[in-house]
Amino acid sequence: MAAEPDPSADAAYLEIEAAVMETERGRRFLARHAERARGAQLSAVLEAVRRLEAAVARPIADETAFLAARVAAVIERLRDAAWMMRERGVGETLADLVEREAKGLDELFLGCPMRTEAPPAAISPHRTPPSDADPVARVAGFC
Repeated sequence: MAAEPDPSADAAYLEIEAAVMETERGRRFLARHAERARGAQLSAVLEAVRRLEAAVARPIADETAFLAARVAAVIERLRDAAWMMRERGVGETLADLVEREAKGLDELFLGCPMRTEAPPAAISPHRTPPSDADPVARVAGFC
């Protein structure tokens, strides 16, 4: 909690202010001082807002990069699954369907602003190993 202001300090401040305000030069000085103080306060507030924006944007950017890498990995796994289906003779129709879905997802994702040419190296497209419940992983042979 802030300490109570000292009344004698306020009285001394007001006395000095009145003395400085008596001259034109003193009034100009105080006006310029007030402008500088407002500028410094504004700069401090703007810097604090910039730091807050950066703190909020960082997790969003990290999550967006993770999602972009994950979508790119899913597209690649779908394409691999279609290729493996053809290789194993599972059925051209099913393989074509999987490949069309991969192509459609890739085309949809192509216009997405979070897409990058390559996923960031520091971000793995898999946070956890795929589970048996993951149909893409099961079809692609990852489980």
